[in-house]
Amino acid sequence: MWQWYNWLRGEIASTGKRVVTLNLDETPIPTVYLGLIGNVVPRVGSHLWTTRCYFHCTSFVRRQHFTLVMIICDDDVIQRLLPQLLIVGDKLLTYAEFLMLHGGSAPQHLLKKAMRP
Repeated sequence: MWQWYNWLRGEIASTGKRVVTLNLDETPIPTVYLGLIGNVVPRVGSHLWTTRCYFHCTSFVRRQHFTLVMIICDDDVIQRLLPQLLIVGDKLLTYAEFLMLHGGSAPQHLLKKAMRP
């Protein structure tokens, strides 16, 4: 795939035209980060600092994610116009939080509340 892309990009560039590359990316964002090994956090107790942080939560909470879907471009001017979509589960945000996030975002930043049947 990369060989084809590099060849095609070279062919187009040789004609004097500019190539704009777009990439569609989908990234899950967990609501809690459990893999915190290596982080240093303040701790109340016998030690001032600890290198591990543990967060006890239910498996339901551990499985909760937001989904960020965005189009990435190698041209900054075009990138500012491309949409970015944040999909949030219906139980993760209250209606007031949803309205606050939706009202304070740029026009190309879209917020979608996924309703489950």
